[in-house]
Amino acid sequence: ITCSQFNCLLKDISNHPVFFNDSGNNQAPVCLQLIVSRKQLEFHGNAAGVGAVALMWRISEGAVVKFTDQIVTANPSLEPLVVAWPDAVEQMEI
Repeated sequence: ITCSQFNCLLKDISNHPVFFNDSGNNQAPVCLQLIVSRKQLEFHGNAAGVGAVALMWRISEGAVVKFTDQIVTANPSLEPLVVAWPDAVEQMEI
């Protein structure tokens, strides 16, 4: 993803309701959530990547999962990157 693509995506999703709440607790900036989620998706969304990304950004594993969920919710075009049937090789491993 290029810098301009990142900025365009950030602009497109920043006002999505998933990033706002009435709890009084501030959420992490959408920019940070997008960066963390992008890194997690580089691991093909698998659980092994959660710990690595959490360690890299010094955040909890729960935050990595939540950020990724919120980004996918805000931009449904990302869903196929996270939700997909295993291919033939992956099926053999299962």
